[in-house]
Amino acid sequence: RALAFATESHRGQVRDVSGVPYVFHTVDVAKRLGDAGVLDEEVIAAALLHDIVEDTSVTVAELADHFGDRVAGFVDEMTFDEAQLSKGEYLAAFATKSAGALAIKITDRSANVADYERESPDYAPKYAAKAHALYSAVLAREAELGAAFGEHVAARLVAEATRLQAFAGAPR
Repeated sequence: RALAFATESHRGQVRDVSGVPYVFHTVDVAKRLGDAGVLDEEVIAAALLHDIVEDTSVTVAELADHFGDRVAGFVDEMTFDEAQLSKGEYLAAFATKSAGALAIKITDRSANVADYERESPDYAPKYAAKAHALYSAVLAREAELGAAFGEHVAARLVAEATRLQAFAGAPR
């Protein structure tokens, strides 16, 4: 249901970096969560929908009507509003957002970095470097991620944050 909704809502949108249909990105994020061992269906649904409020006319209230408050809440936490925060402040805020939103965000960043590695390799480390606050949040909240999803999932998410942090180099 979330995949169909995301596909319809993102219809006609393409990724700037690769030119593929936008929904491919949301599927990639959901797959990365599954590969890490996240089995919570509402977190996976929110991953499929994570950019929908930011990039379409769909509202958080509409998501709540269709998918429930928990899914809508995760998407709301994922939504970047440049009128309220800088991108750096937005990423730093994941230090206190829900474990579900944090798991989605680290896999979202991982998917974005992978796209840049393929399509714009010189820019990929620079893009990765913009998220040191996010990587720090994942590392600092390993126990909370473990409580939410299991220790093996937390370890995979921490490993990915560590890999991205090393790829990005020292904080700038």
